[in-house]
Amino acid sequence: MDRIVAGDVAGVGRAMIKLTPAQRAGHAETLAEFRTALLCHKWEKLPQPERFARLAAEFAAQPDPSRAGKWLTRMENHYCQKADISWEDDKNKTAGPHRWVVEVVDHWTAEQQTELVAAIDSARKLFPLADYLIRRTGCPPPTSHPFLLNWLSARWYGGDPDLVPNPPGATFGERMRNDPLTPVLLPIVETKPYYFMSDSAQAELIEAGLISGDYVVDLIFRRVDNGDLCSPQGDKALVRLIADDPRWRALAAAYWSERLQEWLEQVRQTSERSVLRRRLEMVDDMPPTLAQHAAVGRDYLTFLDLWVPVAEYARVRLAELDEAGLIEPELVTETTRRLLRRADKKLIRAHLTWLDRTARRDPARAGQLVRSAALAFGHPDIAVQEQALKMVARHLDAASAAKQVGADEPIRAVLQAAADRLTPALSAQAADLFGSVVRRDEPYVETLPLVRAPAAVPEPLGTPAEVAEQVAAVLAGSQDIVVFEQALDGLVRHSARNRAGLAAALVPVVRRVPGRPSDCTPVHLWVVVQTVTGEVPDDDWLVARCCCCRGEFSPPGQLLAARIREAAGAVRAGDLPYLLAVPTDATGALDAAVLVERLTGYAERGIAARSADLGQALLRVIPTTDARVLGAADRLPGDAGRQLSSWLRAGGYPHQPSTPDDWEKISAFNIVHNLIDLPGAVTDLQLPADAERLFRTGTRWDRQCRNQLAAWVATLPHHRDRVANCYYDYSAREPYTERDRRAWMRLLPQLAESGGPADFALHLRLALAMDADRPRERAAAIDAILVLAARGDLNGELLGRQIVKLGPEGYSFVTLSRAIETLREMAATGAYATVWSVCRGALPGLLEGEPVARGVGRLLTLAVECVLRCGASGEIPQVTTVAARRGSSELVKSARALVAALAGTRR
Repeated sequence: MDRIVAGDVAGVGRAMIKLTPAQRAGHAETLAEFRTALLCHKWEKLPQPERFARLAAEFAAQPDPSRAGKWLTRMENHYCQKADISWEDDKNKTAGPHRWVVEVVDHWTAEQQTELVAAIDSARKLFPLADYLIRRTGCPPPTSHPFLLNWLSARWYGGDPDLVPNPPGATFGERMRNDPLTPVLLPIVETKPYYFMSDSAQAELIEAGLISGDYVVDLIFRRVDNGDLCSPQGDKALVRLIADDPRWRALAAAYWSERLQEWLEQVRQTSERSVLRRRLEMVDDMPPTLAQHAAVGRDYLTFLDLWVPVAEYARVRLAELDEAGLIEPELVTETTRRLLRRADKKLIRAHLTWLDRTARRDPARAGQLVRSAALAFGHPDIAVQEQALKMVARHLDAASAAKQVGADEPIRAVLQAAADRLTPALSAQAADLFGSVVRRDEPYVETLPLVRAPAAVPEPLGTPAEVAEQVAAVLAGSQDIVVFEQALDGLVRHSARNRAGLAAALVPVVRRVPGRPSDCTPVHLWVVVQTVTGEVPDDDWLVARCCCCRGEFSPPGQLLAARIREAAGAVRAGDLPYLLAVPTDATGALDAAVLVERLTGYAERGIAARSADLGQALLRVIPTTDARVLGAADRLPGDAGRQLSSWLRAGGYPHQPSTPDDWEKISAFNIVHNLIDLPGAVTDLQLPADAERLFRTGTRWDRQCRNQLAAWVATLPHHRDRVANCYYDYSAREPYTERDRRAWMRLLPQLAESGGPADFALHLRLALAMDADRPRERAAAIDAILVLAARGDLNGELLGRQIVKLGPEGYSFVTLSRAIETLREMAATGAYATVWSVCRGALPGLLEGEPVARGVGRLLTLAVECVLRCGASGEIPQVTTVAARRGSSELVKSARALVAALAGTRR
């Protein structure tokens, strides 16, 4: 203890060696208790020599070296004593134990030191101590994975210069060459060098002559085969060595000669894009010869159907082989055909540039190259068609003079036939080149989807087994509103007839409790199921539990919750033969004659209509002018009959306009987010409170909506604009609402097939959906727009103005390039007049002001195509102004073409 107070670490080590194991164990316990009592700041207040001596005594007092190693590892990780056990130099990246540890261990025998090495082999910061003891005792080093990592890391950063001396400024390779552990440990590392060290470190070992270059070449290609080569930074170091050594390059060339075709097959089967990109980079880093590429030229054709970088890589390889004359001319035509299947215009335009360059270099091949370029006349993009036509025009004379083997028809006749696929905007140019282009002069007919006839709802469920099947579908998450309504009606209907039989049929359904959504959805049918089976319903199911919903369901959810409560009460009472609000159409609409018949049945049985059920039925009933139906409604007794009669006479709840005043002067952000503040309609019609809440001013339905969007549309089947207006999507572009946004987009066709006016809010949802980047959502937006157009409800000019407001002028809710792509796909269906109406509404706003938004030239080109197809006429002053400018930019040329097309002439 005197030596501890004096800070004599060496004396403490010598004294501990003389004690018996039992005496050392007693001291270890006493020292540990003292240290524990002085944790944190009290321990730090001790003089540093005394702290070191106390730790040295506790370390030396351990009963055996294995326990001492574990104690040292544990203390090295302790937050209080960590600084006294090891030290780090952030500048030199070296780490090791304090000298007091070495001073204690120096008094141990070689066997004890060897045991200590085995006990600390996995501790990174204690590696210098293990390294020191291995050198001193000559014991075999551990070969565990942590020890190998620690050894390589220490040599890479230099290690502790006091424990393991190295020459000043020594490189990693020099330190490894001078290390006596290298002959023992490096062969183990060579089995998986990339598993232990970076490729840059491997490169230094290669340069130092410690790893065979032949072995590294084989290693790289084994990694390529296994798909492990994904990191370009380290791989470049190895590739650079191979590229600088002719002998190793010969090895790489031999590898490609044997394995290239098999390796390309592996690339085709790989879906991981990072692996694909890295593998193709490896071919460029250690390139096969052109002859080796030519041997697998047809394999590159299959790459043209893969991911864009892979297709571009294959196109470049095929172009190089073509320029070297190492592939058949037929491969060039096949390359064109495959690329034209893709939607990536950059690839096709780069390919047309290659054809143009080749035709200039070798006029003898002009005939075959011009025929290949003519395949692009049928491409949907007008810019691609125009580039192909220009290429053909440049080389037409050379192609006419050249003779192509196997070509029976003259080249001009082939091109004249192919020009029939060109857009009408380019027909005049094609006629000047090839002669008159034959086109069928038929009257234009807009191609729109057929207006769907009302889809009748099946008859009520006839047996308890059918009810159980529908209930199971609803609880499993079905969003089909007809399935839900039939299940709810079936539970009420068959409970009144045979509740015991229905409960028995529901036994398999109730074995698993469904998940409870945050808003009230069809899944909440579970409450009625519990009532039927005799269980006590969980009332918490019909209480909003979302922390952001102010303790309430959304307004449609509150109406649905009220209907579920009424259905559960009807099951308990057993007095309700059926429900009133079950729709007769798949959209949720209810035929007025059917509702009158249902209320007549209630009156004959002396049953009063339930409030929420009646409210939902009124919202779903289809307005009618049939005198017989209106007369039958007038004769209905009771409050429900009078309410239905007034409702039908008034034509239902009046439409609420959703167009803000001077909306083009309001910011795009407020247009998207503040439509909910529009005033409601004024009416004397009475609705139950839960139904009336749907039309209150300032209502917004901002719940987790993916599971109830379809139910919301079916709740108001004649007020689709109200649904579109009230759904509150904080941002159509925010990541955390992406799934909600996509769910909403996929619902647009159902909304378009519903009833009621299509006002500003619905068109706004369509404008936002035109920004979709996925084919499925884009197709849904196109379907919805075409359905509205077929029903005569689409305001194309309003939609075009909204695109302008939400895109270039606004908060970037709509990307113009995506909107143009959506319009182009819509025009490809044959709806040219519909697309032109949208272009006509968008062009004035896009062409006003400077600078003109990027991509407007493409929209003008599309507009020319639509005008020439559908025969539209008129004038747009903003387009005429742009057409009068000087210059030959795409914008000005397209504006001139549109002016000419609207005037009935072709340029």
